[in-house]
Amino acid sequence: MRAFEIHLNGKRLCVAGLEEGILLFGLACSENKHGRGSVGLNMTGMLLNQETVRWQHRGLRMNDEVRIKIVDALTADKFTVMQRAPRDPRKYEKRYVRRMAKEFGWTIQPRTPKKEVPKQRATEGRRKSS
Repeated sequence: MRAFEIHLNGKRLCVAGLEEGILLFGLACSENKHGRGSVGLNMTGMLLNQETVRWQHRGLRMNDEVRIKIVDALTADKFTVMQRAPRDPRKYEKRYVRRMAKEFGWTIQPRTPKKEVPKQRATEGRRKSS
């Protein structure tokens, strides 16, 4: 499997790999106008069932050296599951719509079920020819 071998200051942190799924490596830096901020490293992934997993999440300091090597690995380090996949895949979309409706002052009204009209059979309504 293709994997990421992550090193920090010469020490191996992890080998992150999945047989099937997505690997995501991120470095983030934030700073405010007062010169305060942080730098962080994040090694995550997503399984095919939409579960989010993590190998590493840590803060970095000035002069830290991060090295990422793409390797072909037989095995990878164990990950932790950060977020389970929802049973209803639209759960987060529904939550977002409700939050936006509240923000805009809208009211969401549930749909009223339509009454089904029985379908006529193809032979009904036709005259028989004699």
